[in-house]
Amino acid sequence: ELRKGREFDLKLPGLLVIDTPGHESFSNLRSRGSGLCDIAVLVVDLMHGLEQQTIESINLLKMRKTPFIIA
Repeated sequence: ELRKGREFDLKLPGLLVIDTPGHESFSNLRSRGSGLCDIAVLVVDLMHGLEQQTIESINLLKMRKTPFIIA
């Protein structure tokens, strides 16, 4: 019923998941990944909280103005 009376085309080319490990040696991979995405879901390990790599990822996403949510 949401589409009732409205015609539209929705093209979803696919979903790309980039899972970057938190280790500092993957900094370049996180940087490139943040430039590829239209939206990001940043998953934080409850047991470890906000680590240096998490802050780095948030800053990269903010710098590139990529919309993101933290889960």
